[in-house]
Amino acid sequence: MKRALILFSLLLLQACKHPLAIIGEGDIVDLNGTSFGCMLDDFQADPEICLNNEVVDTDYFVNYAPMPKPGWQFVRWDGICGHLSEGDNCRFEVTQPFVAWFDQEGVDTSSFKITAVFEPIPTVAPTADAGADQSVDEMTNVQLDGSNSSDEDGGIASYQWIQTNGASVTLNNSDTVSPDFQSPELQETELLSFQLQVTDNDGLTATDSVDISVNPVNASPVASAGEDQTVNEMSVVTLAGSGGDSDGTVSIAWSQTDGTPVDLDDATSATTSFAAPQLVAPETLIFQLTVTDNENVSATDRVSITVVPVNIPPWPKQELIRPSLNRVSLFSMAWAVQTPTGRWFPTPGPSWPDPL
Repeated sequence: MKRALILFSLLLLQACKHPLAIIGEGDIVDLNGTSFGCMLDDFQADPEICLNNEVVDTDYFVNYAPMPKPGWQFVRWDGICGHLSEGDNCRFEVTQPFVAWFDQEGVDTSSFKITAVFEPIPTVAPTADAGADQSVDEMTNVQLDGSNSSDEDGGIASYQWIQTNGASVTLNNSDTVSPDFQSPELQETELLSFQLQVTDNDGLTATDSVDISVNPVNASPVASAGEDQTVNEMSVVTLAGSGGDSDGTVSIAWSQTDGTPVDLDDATSATTSFAAPQLVAPETLIFQLTVTDNENVSATDRVSITVVPVNIPPWPKQELIRPSLNRVSLFSMAWAVQTPTGRWFPTPGPSWPDPL
């Protein structure tokens, strides 16, 4: 039955010429090594070349194989080979007597072409993978990673990263699989977003995004309550403190933690003062300076103020000195005081009328 079908089909095929045609991009190759095939470049230059494969006075056996160009695939045979294909190949055989008979009869079947049909291989878009989300500290180097991007029917031809959200940073090597950047200095946590676009060897693209959470790292404030002091009672004492924070602002607060309570002029100023209390014995007053930054982190320092009492000599005794007669003939008594150095100073004293 199959032989009968082959013979019937060959009645439609000119024995001396093999009209071949190509749809799409591919070659028709005769696996017998003859010149009966048809190359795509020749067919595109002059289709008549593929219509003039001469066969005269010989056995007729052809084994055509489709050879798709890169990116293309063989679909089917149209025409006579549509009935005579084995797998992807088109195979048929006619002996020399039949070839001679077709030639003698002058059968013209050039319009019955053997056509190989090719079509582009369907392409699959790549898969972009921008890596896992990250949580990092401020002022650190951050690496992005797109190495898990893939393309199942080819390869990734290019990478392109852009920033889509958050405080602006400079992406180093943004056209590579793994760029990096320096996280910004921040006062509060901020989310940075980046998009990766990959392009495969077929020109198809895909995108993916990654989020980087940047956390501020607070530097602790510094507090200095100044040098310890020794002062006299009832004197004005100055507390010369200082405080600061390398990455923010600070507030100041003085407090007394030990000793006779005193009143500070301004407990919220780094430099403040107070009046030393009156004492009967030396005493140490302790003050604490607290420095708090804008992130509510505090530092403290203490200073000791030793207050000593001042020794005041007792009031000198008063003695009565000899009376004298003044020029107004008044008899009076004069009083004087003697200092610890032995000097005498007159003081007002009682007086009496002149007895005369």
